[in-house]
Amino acid sequence: MRLYKAELYKLCHRKIFVIGSACVIGIMLFFFTVWVSEEWAYVDGITYQGYEGIKVNRRITEEFEGVLTDDKVNDIIEKYGFPQKVIQDYGGFRDANFLNAWVVEYLSDGYFRDFDDIKAASRTYPIGETLLGEASQKSGREIILEYSNGWNVFLQFMQVGMILGGILIVFSLAGIFAGEGQTKMLSVIFTTKEGRSKDITAKYAAAFTVAAGVWCMIVIMGLVLCGLVYGFGGLDCMIGTTKIVFLNTNRTVTMQRVGSFVITVLLFSLLGILLLCAVTLCISARFRSVFHAVVSAALYFAAPILIWLLIFSRGFGGIVRIITSLLWYLLYATPFYLIQYGTFIDIYQIRYVIGGIALSAFAYCAVSAYRSYQKQAG
Repeated sequence: MRLYKAELYKLCHRKIFVIGSACVIGIMLFFFTVWVSEEWAYVDGITYQGYEGIKVNRRITEEFEGVLTDDKVNDIIEKYGFPQKVIQDYGGFRDANFLNAWVVEYLSDGYFRDFDDIKAASRTYPIGETLLGEASQKSGREIILEYSNGWNVFLQFMQVGMILGGILIVFSLAGIFAGEGQTKMLSVIFTTKEGRSKDITAKYAAAFTVAAGVWCMIVIMGLVLCGLVYGFGGLDCMIGTTKIVFLNTNRTVTMQRVGSFVITVLLFSLLGILLLCAVTLCISARFRSVFHAVVSAALYFAAPILIWLLIFSRGFGGIVRIITSLLWYLLYATPFYLIQYGTFIDIYQIRYVIGGIALSAFAYCAVSAYRSYQKQAG
């Protein structure tokens, strides 16, 4: 326990970790304020922007919360009308609020796809005649209407935060083993077999504590901010009826409840962070230079996007296309994609396979790092 506390203290008090943590928190607060400022609500001839818009949207939605019916849809349009006003560089009808914009999106003949592809709604359709009704029938669940914008912001917060947290983990942990070799401390640490075993265990425990702590910091920060501003409503909605993803009845994932979707995304992101920690330890144990360890770990973390730019952004056919498709799915099991909620939408049908690959890689890297660091004593 003493060695563990010493290693944890050493990791948490490094300048790179302290400054990096402060930067992550600052950047996430900046992004959050931007996302808050992007919401608006038009009610009784007044446009409410930012936090005021969120409060108004939450308030007017309370009246219609619960199981959606055709009568509720008609009451919404009767009270707030169809939005029609469009202003350049604003992505949506400016005279809309959460309720009538939601009706236009899923239950009307209107749409806002682009500034060159807009149609103001003139009528609503019965729920049973829409994709929404079809999704309800296929899933066997009733359509729930609740204010749910907060969960979209939370998932965006998580995605950006986890990428920043991953960078922080790489720079903070890449030197945990390599640093001992660089400072010529291995001969002292590995004086006895017992000392070797205790030292590795303490370093492992401290490293994974830091990684899990970074994940918890981002999750808790996101939940607190989104809960205070947006509330926690919308967990019973289908994600296809939220801003998280467009409704598509060909994708089973769009019919999942927001609550179960968020929990799964959190678990996959935790797996991605722990896998990144294990790979970073594995790389660190193979180098006696902190610089080389950091560069290698950073390249591993960024490799999926680099591979995409070099290979997948180009079109291929035949056997090459099959091989690249298989490689693409393997890349989904890397930390860079596991920590992004958009990945889960793409891999929903094979999520257990991807999770199994990631867990196998985690186990291999954890064992490999242990053995590699032991060999350095020789």
